[in-house]
Amino acid sequence: MSSTPGSTRRGFLLFGGASAVAVAAVTSKLTATMPPIENQAANHACDLSLSDNHCLQNFSLADFQSLVGQVFEVQGFLSSSHLKLVSVISHRRPADKRPPDSRQEPFSLQFAAKNGVNIRSEIQDFFHPVMGSFKVLVNQIGNAQANQPQYYEVVFG
Repeated sequence: MSSTPGSTRRGFLLFGGASAVAVAAVTSKLTATMPPIENQAANHACDLSLSDNHCLQNFSLADFQSLVGQVFEVQGFLSSSHLKLVSVISHRRPADKRPPDSRQEPFSLQFAAKNGVNIRSEIQDFFHPVMGSFKVLVNQIGNAQANQPQYYEVVFG
């Protein structure tokens, strides 16, 4: 042990013991507020009180069909970009065996960006005057080519 005041073995054990008790108290408080594991599956509804964003489970193919041709703003940290919605594609299967309370019609949105606009394939903040703000995972489709628009896809379902 060091010769500095308060760094004795006894001081270390007292401080370490107090730290362990504090961590245990905080951990027990956090786990007490979390729902039990068996109830987490039933507790999958979105809590909009925690965010200004929309619950993605509430979006449907019909919500976006009337917006084909319109521009969505992708709000970045330092700047924003604009993507034009070029198509809404249904991925419905006739023999869908998912539970009735899950999304019945999976779909995807395809966007085009102007030349030189590059959106990273990650969760992005989208905004549209009709739809409001929402966060979705955006993926680039194909490789960027010179003098060609770049395409992106967002998948729901």
